[in-house]
Amino acid sequence: MPLTKIKTTTTTTTMIPGLSDARLPCFAEYPGETHEKGEEEEGEGGEEDGSVEVGTKRSQRREKDTYGNEVTRLARPLPVEYLLVDVPASTPLTPQFTFFTDDNITPFPVENRQVDGQVQEFNSLCTYMQQFNSDQFLEATSDFHLLLFIATMDMYPMKDHMLPLLEAIRNKDKQKASEWAQSEHWATVEQLISVTSTSSRPPQMSSFGNSSRTLPSVTAEGSGGIGVGTEPIANPPPDQALWTCSHCTFLNAADLAVCEMCNLPREDVEEYDEEMMRDLF
Repeated sequence: MPLTKIKTTTTTTTMIPGLSDARLPCFAEYPGETHEKGEEEEGEGGEEDGSVEVGTKRSQRREKDTYGNEVTRLARPLPVEYLLVDVPASTPLTPQFTFFTDDNITPFPVENRQVDGQVQEFNSLCTYMQQFNSDQFLEATSDFHLLLFIATMDMYPMKDHMLPLLEAIRNKDKQKASEWAQSEHWATVEQLISVTSTSSRPPQMSSFGNSSRTLPSVTAEGSGGIGVGTEPIANPPPDQALWTCSHCTFLNAADLAVCEMCNLPREDVEEYDEEMMRDLF
């Protein structure tokens, strides 16, 4: 295919019908630049059709060849670099928190953040609530991720009972929040926390409600008949962190005498007590 070198020293413009005086520049002028034009490109541009003058010019880009010289080539195909854009981030530089924040309090884990190591489970609720005192129930529940968790948790969903609590948080009404903490529904959660917690120190959750109230042995609705009024083993095995229930194969904490899932007794408790007695005597 024969090639012809053409000087490009003018700016190509386009004439629009009805706007004969409007001259719209289509590309910047590169005086002295040359590019190679094949036979298939000859005849394109400069054609006149009545009052319409159509001029075309190929998009060009500058680059360095193998010898280090800066040359101008046709932008065909268009380099990907021209398609890259910077998307501004939506995170503010100075966030304004609408919920309770404290640098000394570890916030409740965020949902769907397993990659970052943030796992929402019932043990996370136990650990989070133990950071607050008895008169800080409003501050403890003023966490969006905590509210979402207790509303949708599998063990005991509280979505249908949280409206008074949400109103107390919105109005920052500490008294109404304390009244809701004494409700039967939150008492069930407190009892679940007291059973689930594997901490050596006693949980502080029972002090959020009435301190004189005795938490009964209850069965959580929607939890599959989980018995929560169980007593822990007096002397759990020191080298055993979890034990497997022989009935449902659920892994339980070492200080539980009955299975947390099926509420059936641990079969090796009596064997363990007999073994301890033999070691002592």
